[in-house]
Amino acid sequence: MMCCVECGVAVSETYRPMGPASFKLTKCTSCGAIADKYVEYELVLITLDLFLYKPQAYRHLPFNRLPFSPCSPITLMPPAL
Repeated sequence: MMCCVECGVAVSETYRPMGPASFKLTKCTSCGAIADKYVEYELVLITLDLFLYKPQAYRHLPFNRLPFSPCSPITLMPPAL
């Protein structure tokens, strides 16, 4: 499930296709902000926001960018030796 990067509430979609080459960003029903502004950002800008410790960038990667997995990030780590 995708989530709003501003407030963390689950959303059904982060953008809607408006045609073959365009899309519209969705607003969160909870906070009213754009659900995921990072949809249209380049990876370099997302990485920069990660270095600046922006919580929105940290919400974008596991929930809206990477393939969804029902496992928690802790269980995806390799076992300790």
